[in-house]
Amino acid sequence: MFWKEPAVQLHLSLVLFILFNLTSLCFAIEPPKEPVLRINAGAHTSTINRVSADASGEKALTCSDDKTARLYNIDSGELLNIFRPPIGSGNEGNLYSCALSPDGKIVATGGWTKIGSATGHTIYLFNSSNGMMEQRITGLNNVINHLAFSYDGQLLTAAVGGKNGIRLYRVRDGKEIARDSDYGDTSYSIDFSPDGRVVSTSFDGYLRLYNRSFKLTQKVKTPSGKFPFSARFSPDGSLVALGYNLSPEVDIFSGTTLQHKYTADTK
Repeated sequence: MFWKEPAVQLHLSLVLFILFNLTSLCFAIEPPKEPVLRINAGAHTSTINRVSADASGEKALTCSDDKTARLYNIDSGELLNIFRPPIGSGNEGNLYSCALSPDGKIVATGGWTKIGSATGHTIYLFNSSNGMMEQRITGLNNVINHLAFSYDGQLLTAAVGGKNGIRLYRVRDGKEIARDSDYGDTSYSIDFSPDGRVVSTSFDGYLRLYNRSFKLTQKVKTPSGKFPFSARFSPDGSLVALGYNLSPEVDIFSGTTLQHKYTADTK
């Protein structure tokens, strides 16, 4: 009898309508449209956290705690463009990561970027030529420490703070297509090989290698420090170089098996 009462049906419909619209509002948070005035000093005014280059070596992208990313001509040093994601008070808008697509057309930025996502942090993608934001990838559940494009520019990876691991996205629509959240601490670095393999670091003390299907194939304890920070493939993908936080050592590994080959002389 309860569900047949017209008054109850009306009240229930009204409640459901309100809840639906409140839920929609929660997941449709937009960055503020009011401008935030900032002095353009002509260069970064705080720590530069990352540098990225296009495949041709013509352009370099930098990002900073001053909440901007900047694109330069490598040969001349000319500033080509400035990219400004939504910012707020305190850390909001600090850019810990940036990546330039291999063709130099897309700029990806991330960091302490919670504006624009009701469920976490945001990766902002800009047109490198006109500086316009063209896409947002939202819902990352901690700060974004590093970003990297695949060699063909079709995929974008993100290393996430906390014990949240790494994410893999399709660039054309921002869809997440894979992730590995089985990390014991923050990840600060992720890199593609030419053939699509992925290597990542974490302060849990492990170096991880993924195949082209983003499946974990190797996980090794790093030999020269507790805090593996940055790992990069050699240009041919046969080797991986690993640097540490709080340690000057550089370890070299096989790019296919992560077998430790030697520790570089950094004296």
